[in-house]
Amino acid sequence: MNLGKNPRGLRNNNPLNIRYDGTKWQGLATPATDGAFCRFKNFDYGYRAALKILDTYYHKYKLRTIKEIVERWAPAADGNNPKQYATFVAATASTTPSAYLPEPSIDRMGWTNILLGMTYVECGTGIDEVRMRNSAKEAWYMLYED
Repeated sequence: MNLGKNPRGLRNNNPLNIRYDGTKWQGLATPATDGAFCRFKNFDYGYRAALKILDTYYHKYKLRTIKEIVERWAPAADGNNPKQYATFVAATASTTPSAYLPEPSIDRMGWTNILLGMTYVECGTGIDEVRMRNSAKEAWYMLYED
């Protein structure tokens, strides 16, 4: 398999394309070979970091809908289409962009579907969904480990 042809997020084990900002994420791969985006040891750690960020969005910033989350995650000012992004993620999670979301720790399956929808937007639809779901499951187990 030629990894050079895979999307950047998959090559970096960073399926939500988290930008590198100096945060010392658990499982961050060293040396970092991608100056703009984090590179993780495996997908589990990439999803763990994403879940930490989304949990912060929910609890600290009170972002309670997919629409609000996506507007912060992928703002229009960065050349994104947040409305289209949120609509796709919501459909993947079987909800609407403006529906209020339960707390992440209460609805792991729903938030896993949100992660998967965001992964599709960030990396394309040619991903191994079973692998991504298994990595998300492991990320939940690691979520509160520091």
